[in-house]
Amino acid sequence: MAFLGTDASVLQDITLVVLWVSGALNVTGVALGKLGRRRAHFYTMLCTTAAVLAFLMVYLLKVLQEGPTPFPGPPEVRARQYLPLVAVHGALAITTVALLTFIVATAVSDLQVIDGRRVLALDPAKDRYHHRFWPYFVGLWLATVVTGTLVYGHLFWWYG
Repeated sequence: MAFLGTDASVLQDITLVVLWVSGALNVTGVALGKLGRRRAHFYTMLCTTAAVLAFLMVYLLKVLQEGPTPFPGPPEVRARQYLPLVAVHGALAITTVALLTFIVATAVSDLQVIDGRRVLALDPAKDRYHHRFWPYFVGLWLATVVTGTLVYGHLFWWYG
């Protein structure tokens, strides 16, 4: 029994908590950006990126050490709910990581040093791709957080 009180392993619980933290950081970072708090936005989104990378590392460690977790519920639930959910979650996660890579690369390319501080460029003539794509990233990442939580729920809360 791990720290969330289920039959999940410690690595599975850590993965879920890091997933939740990354979602909260993402929403916080976006809110700070919308409020015009550029420096706070930058550092919060840097932490979001680190949390996503930490999630990926812990998840890969879990898979390498423990292998895939078998679905403990009835075969009809596995076929009709769990497997489609895992497929959607996997597609969302892969798409999100690809989009995150693009958004971080474009955000970093927008950085300038003004008065000794790194800030996002304010030149409206410059292509600001990360501002165009952030709503998609936030939506995809929050959907990934929700579907990841539902996968965990299927494995450890409802059928575990």
